[in-house]
Amino acid sequence: MYGYGPLGYETGSDSGKTEESWDVINGFTKEENKFEKTYTVECTIPDRRKSNLSIKEFDSNFYGVKPVIFRNTNVNSQLLATLHRKTLLQRHGSTLIAVASNSDGIYPLEKRPVRKMTLSQFVRAISSWPPQNFYFLDSADGEFLHKARTETNRTLFDEYLAPSLLEQKRQFQGKQMRMTMGGAGGGIAFHQHAGSYDEIFVGAKRWSIFPPGQAPLRQGYSVYQSHLSWLRERHKLDARDPPPWECVQYPGDVVYIPDGWMHATLHLRRTIGMVKHADKALPQTAVYFQTKAMALLSTRKDELDRAAVKVLQRAEKFMNRAIELDPTNDQYHAQLSEILSQQGKKKAQYETILKGLSLNKKCSALRFKLIQACLELSEDSRLALNRDKETDFLTQAFEEILVQHQDQGGLKEAPHDHDFLKLLQEIAWRLDQEEKVELSENKVHERRLQDGTILTSVRAQMLLSTFFV
Repeated sequence: MYGYGPLGYETGSDSGKTEESWDVINGFTKEENKFEKTYTVECTIPDRRKSNLSIKEFDSNFYGVKPVIFRNTNVNSQLLATLHRKTLLQRHGSTLIAVASNSDGIYPLEKRPVRKMTLSQFVRAISSWPPQNFYFLDSADGEFLHKARTETNRTLFDEYLAPSLLEQKRQFQGKQMRMTMGGAGGGIAFHQHAGSYDEIFVGAKRWSIFPPGQAPLRQGYSVYQSHLSWLRERHKLDARDPPPWECVQYPGDVVYIPDGWMHATLHLRRTIGMVKHADKALPQTAVYFQTKAMALLSTRKDELDRAAVKVLQRAEKFMNRAIELDPTNDQYHAQLSEILSQQGKKKAQYETILKGLSLNKKCSALRFKLIQACLELSEDSRLALNRDKETDFLTQAFEEILVQHQDQGGLKEAPHDHDFLKLLQEIAWRLDQEEKVELSENKVHERRLQDGTILTSVRAQMLLSTFFV
């Protein structure tokens, strides 16, 4: 007869044996247990046992409506043997995997291999204390599982039995499962996408989830900030946003996330699991309209002819509809600004970026776009944007550089996505050119920053030089 241990798995079961196989370093395990205890949280997500939930109840109360966690589904006992530490490393330890860290952002593995290492090297990296901040999320086409089948004629998930309540949905049929793995303190920062479900087989994972339209506006969030850092920061704040929906997931638990619900995860100990993302978002959801908008944008020709204009107008319409349904989504504002930019709507683009940053002050993508927009607008001194006096966009661009440098992650944050240093170089060059013109015309245009100091090309160059010493 099985009982439940402190980590939520059944003691004496295959799950317990698999879990114990990862507790091979006593000192490490002690620290891991302490970490889990510190960051365990009371579950505020609806909690169900799959066997007690009918299809009708799931469809009416949860599917496409709100998250749910199915506790201890206990149907994958045959799979657990393949995840025993010794078995896993014997079979797949030499297989190369692509890994990333929070500093790489949310979706680096979709774009590029950030770094490669063998599975054995990765396991060693997350089995020291403190663990190295790496996570492994298999590619969308299941690259690791494909390699495993090629090398050993089988995959880890050949024995996997998917949750029938979810697999019967067309959203999930035919989609590739993706293996996930990480150490205590790791995880993935806030993001959102079409619906998904996640099951873990080893470890424990904390979830924080916000409904569409209820992003944490006061605190903000960054795709480059670890969820552990976000949780620690939140604990220190006096003025807090409404709390997220939270729970801790244990082996055998399945978490379902509907379309567009923003979520982040924190591994409370070394964790192995799988995730499956929906093929498409459900109709009439914010993600559905956002996906349609971006699909149109990707098919547009470079030339801005009549057909291209119509495509962009449709994309703009869809993205505005997505924002109506999820008004606090900063990424939607960033994507809308790109659509407006391609139509040459500079004023609307600028205002959309400002709105997005007002929703999330930590969004580096929007701040990068704002600086770019200011540099473009600085070339047109006649555009006043309904202000009492003309905006000095070059000064505003430098102000945003300072904000990023001093308060929001620095100018070297995510250089593969946002080259803030290149923008700073452009600002310094522009200031130098304008100062030369003013000198030749015997005119002085004083650019005063919010702190009362004067902005000059020399000041911009001095800031730039600090990164190239």
